[in-house]
Amino acid sequence: MRRRGHRLARSAAVFMVGAALTVLPAWSGGRGGERGRPHGALEPGELAPEVSFETLEGDRVSLADLKGKVVLLDFWATWCAPCVAAIPSLERIAQQMADKPFTLVSISGDSNGAKLREFLARHVARWTQCWDGNGDAQRVFGVQGFPTYFLVGADGRILHMSFGLQRGLEKELTRKIEQALASGEAGKVAAKSGDS
Repeated sequence: MRRRGHRLARSAAVFMVGAALTVLPAWSGGRGGERGRPHGALEPGELAPEVSFETLEGDRVSLADLKGKVVLLDFWATWCAPCVAAIPSLERIAQQMADKPFTLVSISGDSNGAKLREFLARHVARWTQCWDGNGDAQRVFGVQGFPTYFLVGADGRILHMSFGLQRGLEKELTRKIEQALASGEAGKVAAKSGDS
């Protein structure tokens, strides 16, 4: 009986860890082999790839367009329970930073765009929503699981990355965003380009 209890407790612990990060199949080749990092994951200090994302309205948004702002990229999917659980936190961050040079961009890895739209129609997610149904953006960023967050500075460099729904995630992301905004760089690049 005691052995069975241990087995159940261990199974519950494994489930809880698995629920915090929905792992995707490993990407083969790519930057991991070139730079010695597993699966090509990007790291803080690197320039974010110059990619564009397709919004649900069919427009394109690129990191080049957002230069001068601090950008939080949220790689997620509707079938990922931790991603769905993080939506209220992301909503609060978006509202709190609404009057600052900051943008939140969620990039869904859902394969079905219609289901993604249905999901978003039922949930509050009032920020830029993009669709990466073919996984191109995930491959470029080396995303290995959902949710994965990249904080990109005003100069286009990755400042921070984290995965999974961890305790205190909202507080941690808010603090990192505020630090990036306080550095004084956010807004300068946009102002310079407006002067020319």
